[in-house]
Amino acid sequence: MESLKKLQNNVDHFFQQNALKHSEHMACKQGCFECCKVDLNIFSTEANFIEESIALLSKEEKEVVLDSLKKNSLSGYCPFLIEQSCAIYNFRPIICRSQGLPLYVESEDRIDACPLNFKLGYPDKKDWLNLERLATLQSLVEIKNGTSHTRVNMLELKKKLVRDIEKDLSLPIG
Repeated sequence: MESLKKLQNNVDHFFQQNALKHSEHMACKQGCFECCKVDLNIFSTEANFIEESIALLSKEEKEVVLDSLKKNSLSGYCPFLIEQSCAIYNFRPIICRSQGLPLYVESEDRIDACPLNFKLGYPDKKDWLNLERLATLQSLVEIKNGTSHTRVNMLELKKKLVRDIEKDLSLPIG
């Protein structure tokens, strides 16, 4: 998982640099969940990381996570968005860490960003995150971790986490 953590840290650092540099053009902040209107599938290494990270939490922390996960998310939004906050923020997938940045799809020579950001135009190309390069790096992490390159649906992951935490806390499942 070390290679995944390194990639996550790199994406976080890139985001933080851009958020500082372009703060007047980025609306990203705690409580904003505009980019969470998705039904995501994530790399299996990321799903494993989320599961392992939650498994390492204390009993009290697991109870808080379980309570949060059992609440309903908004319809049409990520299943981990609970009461306008990410229930797995510290363990969130890389795609979630990159949201808000100008995202570049090189093969289509297209750039995309949250409609709340960069309303007056995109920054210089050096501040764009190349999604295809990022996907290649994520694939290399999958290979390094010996995972299958299968994708895991976030809603299914949430259901599994609830069952796993209930089992770990010796609670009635369901």
